[in-house]
Amino acid sequence: MHKHLKHQAMSFSNALTGISWTFQTQPHFQFHILVGIIVIALGIFFEIGIYEFGLLFFTISMVLAFEMINTAIEALVDRSTSEWQGFAKIAKDVSAGAVLMVSLGAAAVGFFIFAPRLFTMFNF
Repeated sequence: MHKHLKHQAMSFSNALTGISWTFQTQPHFQFHILVGIIVIALGIFFEIGIYEFGLLFFTISMVLAFEMINTAIEALVDRSTSEWQGFAKIAKDVSAGAVLMVSLGAAAVGFFIFAPRLFTMFNF
């Protein structure tokens, strides 16, 4: 049991190291963190409901996770070849496309949550 807990703690520590490294080195990740903070602040300002907050936290975490997966794929591809390779380009483009897709989905969620409140606020 003790060995299992130690292994779990090490895995958790490694995951936090990965998050920290991504935050410190990846401008897109930093941008997504900033946007997430702004969205949460808007949620507090507009006093959105608990389910809407849950949806926002889920979508923010999905964007961040996809950005981290994209970074990992790019690092592996860059490590595996230094010359132009068609499949390497496909892997990097597809992983970047996945980040774009989930980001667009998150933007749509934000639109559906905040647009009615903004329209009311500005008397549209």
